[in-house]
Amino acid sequence: MSYEEIVRERPYLKDILELYHKLERLDELKVSLPQDMFNHELWVEEKEAHEITSLVGRAFGLDEEDVHLLSKEVCEGRVPLREIPLRIPEMPALPFEREELEVILFLIARPYLRAEKERMNIDGIFWAEGRCPVCNGAPVLSFLEKEEKRRFLCSYCGTMGPWRRTGCPFCGSDTPEETSIITTEKEKGMKIYSCNACKSYLKGFELELLAEHSPWILDLLSLPLDVIAQEKGFKRHAPNPLGMIKIS
Repeated sequence: MSYEEIVRERPYLKDILELYHKLERLDELKVSLPQDMFNHELWVEEKEAHEITSLVGRAFGLDEEDVHLLSKEVCEGRVPLREIPLRIPEMPALPFEREELEVILFLIARPYLRAEKERMNIDGIFWAEGRCPVCNGAPVLSFLEKEEKRRFLCSYCGTMGPWRRTGCPFCGSDTPEETSIITTEKEKGMKIYSCNACKSYLKGFELELLAEHSPWILDLLSLPLDVIAQEKGFKRHAPNPLGMIKIS
């Protein structure tokens, strides 16, 4: 289904999909990584940093001077890209509000984390402790396979791997009574698994939906489910493809 067809069917997603289209190039970028894969720092080539920050700047209409400053911070190693899935650092030198900074740093880190995923090539590894084995990102997207197996997909680096069929990856609760399922008639094959113990949630998709859409488009198509879950007080633990965690 094309963007135009999706928008005709779901006009409320027009602005969201237009922004995603502007950012799609980030998924295609090939970036360089240090030879030492255990090096804590991800040193960034100046040309790559400029291309990535400029793309993000254009998509969000950022001031050119702010984009230049952002690119400089990235090039000089002051943005801890590997730490982004675990925490967003304080960046007092950058003129962005906290929520804006969280979105920007997620988008900048994503090409590098995806490159690390390609280099490590460990898709299919069990998600110990319910976190991505490549970047330690928390899950949001899950896919149900035959025999009711469940796989998580990392929003940061794109790694996919199995986890337990039931239970909460955030607090470890395995009590069925603590899990609620949220669905709507509009979002076929999509649902929310919410944990009443820690007030967190995952999205669940039937695997067959990947034949029609990328997982990132599915995340955006299911925004109404995010809205419902968050209005009920449940938390999302990783951003969608636009860097959004809080959906309002």
